[in-house]
Amino acid sequence: MTRTLALEWAKDAIRVNAVSPGLPDTPALDGRYAGLQAKVPLGRIGTVDEGVDAILFMARSPYITGEVLTIDGGLHLL
Repeated sequence: MTRTLALEWAKDAIRVNAVSPGLPDTPALDGRYAGLQAKVPLGRIGTVDEGVDAILFMARSPYITGEVLTIDGGLHLL
């Protein structure tokens, strides 16, 4: 959907991107995924600030469109 909309709206200079977040370290996790940290290739759960930084990067980059940015410390590589 991201790529389809990006292609359709590019002529109007509208960029469409998406973010696929992992499990950021928030109170909502509340220790439910304690064993997951060992499986993340970077060896830790990401912070909310790291997710925000990635989203801001995409928002500030006027030549990026149709992309899905995965922010999960490499967990999707497994």
